[in-house]
Amino acid sequence: MKNSYLTAGVILLVVVLWMLSGLLRDDSAPAAAAKVAAQAPAGLTLVRVKTFHAEPVTREVVFSGHSAPLRSVDLRAETIGTVAALPVPRGAPVRKGEVLITLAEDNRGARLREAQALVQQRQLELSATRKLQAGSLISEVQLAQAETALKSAQAALGAAELDLARSVIRAPFDGVLDLRGVEVGASVREGDVVARVVDLDPLLIVGTVAEQDVGKLHLGDGGSAHLVTGEELSGRIRYIAAAADTATRTFSVELEVPNPQALPVAGVTAEVRVALEPLSAHHVSPALLALDDGGAVGVKSVDADGTVAFHPANIVRSGNDGLWLAGLPESVRLITVGQGFVNAGEKVQASEE
Repeated sequence: MKNSYLTAGVILLVVVLWMLSGLLRDDSAPAAAAKVAAQAPAGLTLVRVKTFHAEPVTREVVFSGHSAPLRSVDLRAETIGTVAALPVPRGAPVRKGEVLITLAEDNRGARLREAQALVQQRQLELSATRKLQAGSLISEVQLAQAETALKSAQAALGAAELDLARSVIRAPFDGVLDLRGVEVGASVREGDVVARVVDLDPLLIVGTVAEQDVGKLHLGDGGSAHLVTGEELSGRIRYIAAAADTATRTFSVELEVPNPQALPVAGVTAEVRVALEPLSAHHVSPALLALDDGGAVGVKSVDADGTVAFHPANIVRSGNDGLWLAGLPESVRLITVGQGFVNAGEKVQASEE
């Protein structure tokens, strides 16, 4: 009941705004209704009716959001060192694996060569030990020690190679170097954020949809986004949240739009429109709306035998040109004058416009 009163209030507000806009300028409507009712035969109320036919109407869900990169990654130093080179300027496009920052080699190269030499030495020692053990000249314990020494040397070599590789910071994917937090000569420690790479193709439009509209959307639905910067982008829904935000009762939705030129428009406010399947509906004036005995808002029709029927208003679209109502018969005679004087189930005398 609470929802019906709320719906009634909303639609009555639409009617009031409609009348204030000047679209309903016929001040004689109440007088005309009374005049029509007075002209009816004895015992029957005379009403004026008009036949309406259903038409396909386009619908859309509109919501606000903002653009966002598909991916955004902060790159952190994985070793200590001094910045030696910055080959890519901030804001430039980058390719996956491209060098962004190079740290000074310092003694990393020397440690690598030392580790390589030690591995070679341990390999020779293990080879000699195996020959001696085959002749029973040494014990199996000594052989195991030689094998362990080689593995230790190989581990040290791997660590030296990794430390040298970490002195070169590369792009993790194709994108744009959005941030560079160091300059040549700066000292960095392990864990310091030194750069940020963002992926702008495709671009995401992230927004929230009201709980009464989320069920109308589906993954893969096409939509368009108008950015405040003037760009018009088109794409498809790639994500719909399974649960509403507990504070706002809205659902997060993401529209994925191609951005092959990597336009720098991430973080911009956008209005998103998602077209829905056309629906069969009737185009009527808000002046036709009336209340039933229970307070529900709808329209009244007259059947072929002259009986009044009440149809709750299912508004699928509204605008300055009127309302679109769904759920009515394909062809229906709606009361245009006198609906306030009759009730559902009542016999009337209908006069066609």
